[in-house]
Amino acid sequence: MARVRLLKGLEGGPLLWLAEVGARMIYGKSFNQIGAIAHNRSFILPFLQMSAFSQGKTQLSPQVRAMAMSLAAELNGCGWCMDFGAYQAHKANVPAEKQRHLLNFADSPTFTEQERVALEYAQTLCSPGAPISAALGQKLRQHFSEQEVVELTVAVAAEKFFNTVNGALGIEPQGFAEVASTPRGAR
Repeated sequence: MARVRLLKGLEGGPLLWLAEVGARMIYGKSFNQIGAIAHNRSFILPFLQMSAFSQGKTQLSPQVRAMAMSLAAELNGCGWCMDFGAYQAHKANVPAEKQRHLLNFADSPTFTEQERVALEYAQTLCSPGAPISAALGQKLRQHFSEQEVVELTVAVAAEKFFNTVNGALGIEPQGFAEVASTPRGAR
């Protein structure tokens, strides 16, 4: 249960109302954390920009980004982010089997070497102090351009931000994973 009242519509100001309308148009529902963030209206736009920052168009494969962000959500225990991450992974065409084996990426034959490197990097970024070893840095350079490394770093760092906000404010899953698990023809 949310630790603060979730503001709705114009109660949170015109920007919250616009954010809710936009989210409903794109995702079919508004995002509860925006209703929590709206307690300080000046936070709404930066929060939305942070989302765009982590989900924008990049050179980095959408599948790799979705898996790295989903792994971060799982490692940080953010139920809302795991729920939305399943939706995003489905949208990026990440096979369900890969989503199920994220925590065991190192041992699973399901992942490519490039995906394992990205997931190892995401896992390390979720560790206290994010101790990136020289060996991991070398593996990143072998599999990703400098721009892709920056994009992967920002995506996982943004995910950690959302994990912290959602966890601390008690923002619960909203059923996005159900959309992802429903066969496309059944919707």
